[in-house]
Amino acid sequence: MKQKVKLIVPALCLLAIGCGGNHSASITFPLVRMFNGVDGQPTAAVQFHDLTANLLATSPQENLGVANAPPDTSFVYSLGAATILDHTGAPLYEGASVQYAQNAKYTVVACGGSSSFQTIVLTDNQAAGTAGSVALRFVNAAVLATASLSVDVYVLPTGTTTIPVGATPVVSGLKYGTIPTTANAATIDANGYLIMPDGGATSFSVIITAAGTQTPIFPAQAITVADAAYYTDVMWDTGISPAQSATLLADKR
Repeated sequence: MKQKVKLIVPALCLLAIGCGGNHSASITFPLVRMFNGVDGQPTAAVQFHDLTANLLATSPQENLGVANAPPDTSFVYSLGAATILDHTGAPLYEGASVQYAQNAKYTVVACGGSSSFQTIVLTDNQAAGTAGSVALRFVNAAVLATASLSVDVYVLPTGTTTIPVGATPVVSGLKYGTIPTTANAATIDANGYLIMPDGGATSFSVIITAAGTQTPIFPAQAITVADAAYYTDVMWDTGISPAQSATLLADKR
């Protein structure tokens, strides 16, 4: 007597492998780097959980004022929350949930201290920009910089150490824990980058002041850029003198 053989087809396929077709191999999980701007933490890390508190991934511990070098932290794309871990690995603060998308790269800026912790989640542009321009995104991660928690940002010719008479900021009133928007800067794209003509220059001077003043918070920052490239410039609290500094990150990686 012949027996019937019943085939059981799994209802779900592993995301990393895909369910067949021509596109499964092109899917990559989100890639996330962490920048440590946490006041009083010589090193810090970020841990990611989904909405049911399942652990997704943990970034490496990084020094203050530094973003982790590649490889980035990777996890299954999902709605997840980033928790700041102190230098011992103890949790300090859990940020809001953010949708991390497949085939995308992010920077999470961990910053603040005590009652002012923040996790600022940034989408990093990986495409080439327009020739003759550079894209700069500024992040105010320095809670101790000004009493108003707001700063102005000037981008000036290389070597400039004081703000010339009549110069205007490229970003005005940039509040702690934020990036520029159309409300306080011109020529901003959807991810907070200022698209600026570079005039063929590869070096600039960035001066950051308390909002409404022209007195630098710390000495002018000399930056070197490539034409048509995207960068994020993070101001953070140093815990030493000068009390603030800034770190320029190349976003394509």
